[in-house]
Amino acid sequence: MQEPEWQNINNFSQSWNNTSSPLHNLVYNVWLEFDIEEIVSNHPIPSAFFGVIPTENKRGIKQVSKINYHPHQWVTETALPLLLNRQLPEKVKEKVLQCFDNLPQDAYIFQIGLMLARKVDAVRLCIRNIQLQAVIPFLKSMNWLGCTDNLSQLLKELENVVDRIDLDIDVGEKIYPKIGLECYLAKQPSLEPKWNLFLDYLVIKGLCTPEKRHKLLNYPGYVRERDFPQALSVGTLKLNQLLGSKYETVFFKGLHHIKLTYQNQDVLEAKAYLYVSHNRINVPEFNAVHGVI
Repeated sequence: MQEPEWQNINNFSQSWNNTSSPLHNLVYNVWLEFDIEEIVSNHPIPSAFFGVIPTENKRGIKQVSKINYHPHQWVTETALPLLLNRQLPEKVKEKVLQCFDNLPQDAYIFQIGLMLARKVDAVRLCIRNIQLQAVIPFLKSMNWLGCTDNLSQLLKELENVVDRIDLDIDVGEKIYPKIGLECYLAKQPSLEPKWNLFLDYLVIKGLCTPEKRHKLLNYPGYVRERDFPQALSVGTLKLNQLLGSKYETVFFKGLHHIKLTYQNQDVLEAKAYLYVSHNRINVPEFNAVHGVI
């Protein structure tokens, strides 16, 4: 708690837990993201993201008691100032709210973040359910500083190899040139052949090495506690004794999505996001499904 960024995150959390705060019913999750490239100090600084509960028919400015009120004003007036420990510049507030107002039909902002660890003075907005043909018109409506010359072709190419694309933008007084395209497939590689097509596409584009392609395709799977008994904690051992041999801890791992960073008419990099989930399973049922003896 000596670090100001952690103090701000704590203040945000306290407000989220307060039933009288707008955050209590409008924020549904919080993510802390760590950039770790080498051994860091005991107090690494995270970037902070929070999930916005989607609302319907709440765009634009409402008139409440003769005061202009925007339904997402809590984002710019409460949530973000708590994480920054200061108010946003008025022009940045206006631009963030304009993004909400200009969203294409059915699209919504599902995550809002501040890159506290990177000292970047911009608000990250992650947009879900945006149709690919609506991406460029939306960016133009926001006076995006980037160039769309090659973006249209890129989106057409991606449409053939992925199931969904979420759009990430950085908002200041303007929309910054660098954008993110989060590419998702509904199933893991063993059940979805398009992973091969997508990764082949990235290799051809020089965004992925053949070695990394192979490792990514072979990453999904699971790790059972019975294979690593020496790694179990005392608490897990006691819980296993209580539940008996019918239950067991399993770590499932897989590919979450791959994000392409686009700027200056080109894709700068592709970044793979992997996931691990910790689950307690019914052993007989698990063995039957996976054909394990």
